[in-house]
Amino acid sequence: MKDCAGLTLTQWRLIALIGANGRNTAAQLSRYAAMDKGLISRNLKALGEENLVRITRDPEDNRLQHLELTAEGRALFESTLPRMQARQKALRDRLDEEEVSAFLATLDKLEQAAEDPDLG
Repeated sequence: MKDCAGLTLTQWRLIALIGANGRNTAAQLSRYAAMDKGLISRNLKALGEENLVRITRDPEDNRLQHLELTAEGRALFESTLPRMQARQKALRDRLDEEEVSAFLATLDKLEQAAEDPDLG
């Protein structure tokens, strides 16, 4: 991804989530992407500095930051999406259906375990 758009994979994932879902908050992105809030915050700062993401404070709750793609961010998302979809398909094609099903089931189990409050 870095060679294509100058973004890290994490940055592209954030661009893709905002691009696909419209206006978001950092907390929403954290839930969607299952990423650490600090990782999201650092990457959003970089994307904001590159004028790819517009970050605005909620006028009623200053703790909330609303995130939207700028025109430049939207253009980048739309131009790189086909390449990333092809990359994802090429990776997935290396697995047969049984392997994909087992992998997704394992991810579901891990996600459920991660939400267990007794985990610590």
